[in-house]
Amino acid sequence: MSATQFSSMPPSNPDQPSPLKKIISVASIAAGIQFGWALQLSLLTPYVQLLGIPHKWASLIWLCGPVSGMIVQPMVGYYSDRCTSRFGRRRPFIAAGAALVAVAVILIGYAADLGHMFGDKLDKTPKTWAILIFGLGFWFLDVANNTLQGPCRAFLGDLSAGDAKRTRLANALFSFFMAVGNILGYAADKQWSPEKETDESDEVKKTPFFGEIFGAFKVMKRPMWMLLIVTALNWIAWFPFLLFDTDWMGREVYGGDSGGDSRLKKLYNDGVHVGALGLMLNAIFLGVVSLGVEWISSKMGGAKRLWGVVNFILAVCLAMTVLVTKLAEAHRKTAGKFAGPTSGIRAGALSLFAILGIPLAITFSIPFALASILSSDSGAGQVSLNILFLSTIMRRPELAVSGLSKNIPLGVSGVVKRAIVIGNGCAGAENQCIGLIRSLGLFDRHLYYSVARPRGGINRWLQWLPISLYHFIRNICGIKDVFEVADAKQIAAMARSTFHKNGPLLVVASGSDTVSVASSIRRLAMEYVFVVQVQHPRSRLERFDLVITPRHDYYSLTPEGKRQIPFFLRPWVTPREPPGRNVFLTTGALHNVDSCTLRTATLEWKDDFASLLKPLVVVNIGGPTRNCLYGVDLAKQLCGMLHSVLWSCGSLRISFSRRTPKKVAEIITRELSSNSKVYIWDGKDPNPHLGHLALADAFIITADSVSMLSEACSTGKPVYVVGAELCTWKFSDFQKTLHERGAVRPLTGKKNMFEKWSYSPLNDNAEAAKRVIQDLAVRGWKVEP
Repeated sequence: MSATQFSSMPPSNPDQPSPLKKIISVASIAAGIQFGWALQLSLLTPYVQLLGIPHKWASLIWLCGPVSGMIVQPMVGYYSDRCTSRFGRRRPFIAAGAALVAVAVILIGYAADLGHMFGDKLDKTPKTWAILIFGLGFWFLDVANNTLQGPCRAFLGDLSAGDAKRTRLANALFSFFMAVGNILGYAADKQWSPEKETDESDEVKKTPFFGEIFGAFKVMKRPMWMLLIVTALNWIAWFPFLLFDTDWMGREVYGGDSGGDSRLKKLYNDGVHVGALGLMLNAIFLGVVSLGVEWISSKMGGAKRLWGVVNFILAVCLAMTVLVTKLAEAHRKTAGKFAGPTSGIRAGALSLFAILGIPLAITFSIPFALASILSSDSGAGQVSLNILFLSTIMRRPELAVSGLSKNIPLGVSGVVKRAIVIGNGCAGAENQCIGLIRSLGLFDRHLYYSVARPRGGINRWLQWLPISLYHFIRNICGIKDVFEVADAKQIAAMARSTFHKNGPLLVVASGSDTVSVASSIRRLAMEYVFVVQVQHPRSRLERFDLVITPRHDYYSLTPEGKRQIPFFLRPWVTPREPPGRNVFLTTGALHNVDSCTLRTATLEWKDDFASLLKPLVVVNIGGPTRNCLYGVDLAKQLCGMLHSVLWSCGSLRISFSRRTPKKVAEIITRELSSNSKVYIWDGKDPNPHLGHLALADAFIITADSVSMLSEACSTGKPVYVVGAELCTWKFSDFQKTLHERGAVRPLTGKKNMFEKWSYSPLNDNAEAAKRVIQDLAVRGWKVEP
């Protein structure tokens, strides 16, 4: 079409503007359109991943929007301008679009069910048929929405009859009803208005469709060109957020993954739900601002200035999404991979959603109002307006984003070939780490570091100090330490530098003195290490990839414990229920005893024990603790009970620990050493402890030692406990658990050592190792066999 032909076209709407109620009735169609879009924008990206489409390909689904829109929008605009139906020019296209929406919604909503009907397996992904049906439905939805939205906007222009104020109001109302549809979508016989009949005199010379479109480009004036370019650039900024907002919340803010394990999927779903809440807040702001566009425009000196200001708001908010992402990543580095965002980060993300409703309201109204005014002034009917729609389709970054978003999935696959053990100088704590390493098959490939304090003398009064401060005070006093502190920076640097050659590094630490070192290693080399803290660190468990602790130590605030803790301190020590995702609870303590260890000990000690009469009873005596106090009285009581059961014992072997008080050891030695059935270990090497565990027929153990009881109960042999009634707080809970399990019985002095009973042996080492392997697998790592 030539420029002369355009200039000769009569104005599309020479009549007076239609009444406001008619404009409102047409604008309300936007609520229905946007209801479907709201569900689509918030749930499409997560849903396609559930069907089995990888995240990096999910954005390709959105390509159907611009591809269909580039064809449908101009065609609908062209033919609706020339429609001679008795129902009017716009109504047939609006009705057809509504029918297509219904078909599309059915296909999308029942894609999984229809796919299953055609042969998709419920337990397998990708679901090929469901993806094909979903893609077809999505194409239908885009075609339907383009068929609906263009004629609706054009209809509003017709009803405004070129009046600039009425045009801005009509588009503001359209934006308001879009907000209503958004709110409904995110949270969950009409009388036709008269339209001017198309008389034969209104007919223009028929021009081929694409010829008219290109002709419109040729004769567009500079203001229309500027409007088209700014609109296209504006929507390039908008659509990455509109398409991936809920996915951003689930993946970047919450740190989830729709294709990960159950914990990552839960994080992702939580983020999507919060993202939908943010979109609802966005829609509320959109609706409120839409009603005030005319008033705000007059106060700010015109629609163009208002549009410019809100575009700056848009730029700032989009930049802030990067800040929110970085804050969430930083929080996960310190709090743990499976820790959700803090309330502050969530509030910041939701605030961005809400504030973005302000520029979105202007974007939905001002550009289209300006296009209607400019198209009326040019006398080009609605062709120039359809060109604006084309710009909003061509700008859609599905074309760009679909290429740019093919990012590499997070996480680097690797094989764990080595481990580091960090101990606190206590054999019991270090053996817990060694036991876990042994169960993982890494015993021959581990390095040992120590964070140990000197013991005895004045040091016993300084045990409460943090080890770094303890070290600092001793240096000031000029005292040279004989202990070593594991260097977190050095270990982290080693993990990073050797990662590509030797794979990830497993760090296992135990004891309160190792907490700061282990957590620092994780903070400095999170992508290269997996840090396990054995024993309860008491605070900020999220600093570790995994915390392994006995149940009684985690739930330490038992009824007995409540009576011992001041009420104002109870909220600080009350455990999280249920335990955090990075917490694994065991029945007893980990230890350095397994079936392989016992077999080796049997071969090593069987000759020494061959001459001993059966049953062989082993007595392990620990030492008093704050929660299990005993002394001379219990020693004398124990001697009396041992004398009472000696008749049923073939042999009795007694071992003392390093914590056994000297007076207790002296009493027991004096009372029993003269009996021919009794052997008392003198503390010199070799230590017969493993031989006792392997070859004993029954055990008698003092109640203070969780480690010795855990080792004995892992053998499945009878275990008698002495002094359980003296235990308080969490130790009494541990004794109760073992008793209910059937693993232990109290020693009364009336027992027959030939008595046997069965129970399920403690298997904490193997269960803890299994959990470590599972958590490593989440990161794409595995332990080298």
